[in-house]
Amino acid sequence: MGKVYIVGAGCGDLSLYTVKAISLIQQADCILYDDLINTSILEMAKEDAVLKYVGKREHKHAYKQTIINEMLIDCGKQYDTTVRLKGGDPYVFGRGSEEGEALYNAAIPFEVVPGISSCVGGLAYAGIPLTHRHVSRGFQVYTAHFDETHHTTLQFSNMLENDYTYVFLMGISKLKVIVQGLLEAGKDAKTPAAVISKATLPDQQVLVSTLDKVVDDFNAHPLKTPGMIVVGDVVNKRTQLDFFKAPPLKGKTILLCTTQVDPLFTSRLELLGARVISIATGKIEYVDFTLPPLEGYFIFTSQYGVKGFMHTFLRNHDIRDLHNVKIISIGHKTSEVLKSYGLKADYMPPAYNGLSLNETFKDMVEGKSVVLFKGDLPSSVTLATKQIEVYCNQSMALEDLNETYDIGMFTSPSSFKRYFKKYGDICGQYVSIGAHTTSVILENTKGKEVLESSLSNKEGMIEVLVNNQHVL
Repeated sequence: MGKVYIVGAGCGDLSLYTVKAISLIQQADCILYDDLINTSILEMAKEDAVLKYVGKREHKHAYKQTIINEMLIDCGKQYDTTVRLKGGDPYVFGRGSEEGEALYNAAIPFEVVPGISSCVGGLAYAGIPLTHRHVSRGFQVYTAHFDETHHTTLQFSNMLENDYTYVFLMGISKLKVIVQGLLEAGKDAKTPAAVISKATLPDQQVLVSTLDKVVDDFNAHPLKTPGMIVVGDVVNKRTQLDFFKAPPLKGKTILLCTTQVDPLFTSRLELLGARVISIATGKIEYVDFTLPPLEGYFIFTSQYGVKGFMHTFLRNHDIRDLHNVKIISIGHKTSEVLKSYGLKADYMPPAYNGLSLNETFKDMVEGKSVVLFKGDLPSSVTLATKQIEVYCNQSMALEDLNETYDIGMFTSPSSFKRYFKKYGDICGQYVSIGAHTTSVILENTKGKEVLESSLSNKEGMIEVLVNNQHVL
């Protein structure tokens, strides 16, 4: 018998996931996920993890709650680790307690991992504090999922205190009913009110009004679901506390082509305002090889080279057996992966590419054993006396695309070649991870400017893209 983790996915922004939530998603054998989560997070799951959609939206449920409870019990018996991934916090109108009770009654071990509810995180991103020492001494949070013909389920007469904040989650479709109920109960018509749409996401929108005008203002400028309503004087604090400005890539469409899907990279671009289509053009597979003598210089030009080397090396050796080896590394990511194995690069070229490596170290390694651990594609490193393939970059079938994109971002020459072979030139601007990738892009496109990362990593790609928005 395994264990079920009831995990809060927070309120949209992937960077607001807890460390524990991400760790469990990466370990899970089975994930049952809701509708309102950012599905990019599922790309962090193990390749063989079972993913089951069990979302519920108004008037449209994939499964009834009783069926979901039964599925959780079955998964708890079948898998070592099951994650029940729920939007927001499991215990804030998330039925997590019902699922926990079902697991308890079935004697299935479970644990709850809290998430950031939109009533906290969503308001913060809208520049509205839930409480304020001089304005609001408390708050009340309600779900707006109720039958309009029986809206007395909400006791509006209990919401008349001026020094309280009132939050209605999932409330956009019930805005008129809620406002009417508050006004009829005697709430001051000039009480500040706000409607927040898609909280914490790049396309977040906030409508600020007063109780007597908010319905008309919303009808004139409707906001998309999911959303919530906030009523109280704290709404006026948005003038000073609104930190969530228009992101620099707002309105841009990006086609992101990487060797393997990187959901955190995608999330960072989305947080900058872009709409991102992410495509994995390849799949890394590590291959067995015959180890060379453990002496001289070893060159690693990517994280996959390090992992591929360790795939074979650690079967019969430990790190101490590399004491006679000097390591040359290209790039921060490669060095970070080396450190994860207890190794530190002895040398790094000033620019993170093969051409710089060749020029920088040719005199130092002349006449000595130099081994390059690489993939199955050609390398620009020429000073190695021996090249060993430790991984292969398998091409993947690419989906059809029926649009053009403002920006194309490429993390390797092979990613661009596979993109270009399938789609041709469908991006207005290109961003490259380094010199080799840039040269391949320029060979195949005519007159297109290529923005190149000076750091030869993904952080550098984002930096050069944001800093050059004036040319896009």
